[in-house]
Amino acid sequence: MARQEQSPAKGPNRKQQATRKRDEKAQRIIIWIAIGVGVLVLLVLGFGIVNELIIKANAPVARVDDTTIKTKDYQARVRFERLSTQSQILQYENYLTQFDTTDETMQSFVEQLQQQKAQLESQLLPGVATVFGGGVLEKMAEEYLVTQEASRLEVSVTQDEVDRQLEQLFGYDREAVVETTETVTDTVQPMTEEEFNTAFEQFKSTFLRQSGLSEEAFRRTLEVELLRPKVIEVAFPDIETTANQAQVTLLVTDTLEVATGWQQRLNEGESIDTLLEEINSAGSAVGWAADLGWLLPGRLAAGYGDAVEAAAFEIPPGTASEPIATDDGMVYVVFVRGREVRELDAATLSSIREQRFSTWLTEQKDTRVEYLDYAKVTPDTP
Repeated sequence: MARQEQSPAKGPNRKQQATRKRDEKAQRIIIWIAIGVGVLVLLVLGFGIVNELIIKANAPVARVDDTTIKTKDYQARVRFERLSTQSQILQYENYLTQFDTTDETMQSFVEQLQQQKAQLESQLLPGVATVFGGGVLEKMAEEYLVTQEASRLEVSVTQDEVDRQLEQLFGYDREAVVETTETVTDTVQPMTEEEFNTAFEQFKSTFLRQSGLSEEAFRRTLEVELLRPKVIEVAFPDIETTANQAQVTLLVTDTLEVATGWQQRLNEGESIDTLLEEINSAGSAVGWAADLGWLLPGRLAAGYGDAVEAAAFEIPPGTASEPIATDDGMVYVVFVRGREVRELDAATLSSIREQRFSTWLTEQKDTRVEYLDYAKVTPDTP
């Protein structure tokens, strides 16, 4: 039987070929669009991440000379300071639980604690977050200025000094000897090194890691604390160590007649010590009197007015001033026990140096520090 020949399979016609080409082209376009969109999404996400983690984080919030304070460092420091403030509030709450708030004898002290606690709480209110942050930023600028001045004056602190400063914050004294004898039972044992390490690890977990402040940055704040008094000591060597001072006893009443009587008795030769004891023995019925010791010019003016100040440095020693009536309704009699040029004590010298340094620091901030737009990046938590 003869084999039937098969006709060859027909290929796609021109129309089908054109349709297939259009479909393949459309698929390629769709694929490239999808790839492009994917790349674009990745670029947007990548830019967002870079913008948040690098660009914004490194944007300056202040400039000190040619150095910038970066946003990330500022935010970490603000969060740390907020955590520290919260810790202080908890301490005040613990203090208050130890006192009977209904005990009248403790009422004044309790009220002081409550006021201090309320003041700290007010600093953390959301509406004043920028104010709180501004204070932190100013402190950071001051730390830079102190560090630069220390470098200029060739003043430094050692790593050991910083370590000891850190240890003191937690109550650890590496030189302390732990008492182990059975006879000593009431003595509070010093903190051990192991206890210090444990406390510091808790501090890092609670404060540093939560705030984002590095341990290195925290240690730098301790370094500046140690540098500051050294800088003050070296920066102002020309401070006068002596000054004219008056030894003053102040008599205070609210009656001109009483004050006049005190003045007359003293200028007629009565002992100031006798009158002082008499006034204070009478309670508040007639007024009060106090021996203020040796005073520098300006001390009395700040608390009692210029007229009281002038009397202390103008009337002859051993005499009492005319009664001085002030706007607060009180009448003062100034008795000058003595007046002479005297050596300044260590506390006074330290205070004068601190005042001069504060003035210098204010001048430096005015000329060397530029605060930028930090309000928008100021944390209001925790």
